[in-house]
Amino acid sequence: MTSCIEADPGHHVPGTGMTEQIICAAGSYQSNSGQGSCRVSDPGHFVRISGLTEQTKCIEGWYQPSEGKTECLQAEPGHFASGMGSVTQTECGLGTFEERPGASECEDAHIDHYVDAIGSISQTPCPTGTSQPLVGQSKCVWPFGAESPAILFALLGAILVFGLGGWTVMRRRRDVTVTEADEHTHSVEAPVQSVYETEPEPETSAGQFLEEPEADLSRPTPPPHAKMNEQGQLVWVGDAGTAYAQNPDGSMVTFNVTTGRWEPLE
Repeated sequence: MTSCIEADPGHHVPGTGMTEQIICAAGSYQSNSGQGSCRVSDPGHFVRISGLTEQTKCIEGWYQPSEGKTECLQAEPGHFASGMGSVTQTECGLGTFEERPGASECEDAHIDHYVDAIGSISQTPCPTGTSQPLVGQSKCVWPFGAESPAILFALLGAILVFGLGGWTVMRRRRDVTVTEADEHTHSVEAPVQSVYETEPEPETSAGQFLEEPEADLSRPTPPPHAKMNEQGQLVWVGDAGTAYAQNPDGSMVTFNVTTGRWEPLE
């Protein structure tokens, strides 16, 4: 024989002059032939038995922080290991829990439950008087969304104060409105009708009735073109050229061109 034989994959030959190859131990592997050493498994991996040519990743829910290991570690309750080849486990966050080992994720707290600590293995029901309508929460709430009894009482007190204040304002406005309406009702009294004594009508004779129509027929009346002056008199010039003026009380005057004065019209 003129040459040596190469070590097989999964084996190695650590020195010269050796008559046989050595198998890679568990926790190590060798993918190539003719190698003088084996490779230890990486963190997040394992090599279960000897003589293997490759390492294996840890599955979900398992992890391995060290190298050269023959197995992975299972995630503990209250923890999880997500994804393949995890090198660490992770604590469940607030609002989540995990009661079983080997979980790849934690479970959200249910409705009306909460988880207020990391790494929890269980959830807690909401205390009496509180609730939680959402999942995955770290605390329960009191009515109206208050986070504690003190906040709830303060909120109820504020509602009571504002409600009472609003009721008082509305009551005052109502009282003022009623008072104003009452005052208005009393201030508006029915108009007092004057009682006039009936005076006896003056006796008139038949001759007087005859004289008045004759006087009315002889008295000129304002024509449509008559104009009103500043004193409220209707002024016009008759067909004969005589100037007339009718006073607001109905009496009339005429202008005497001889005297240059206005004289009552008889």
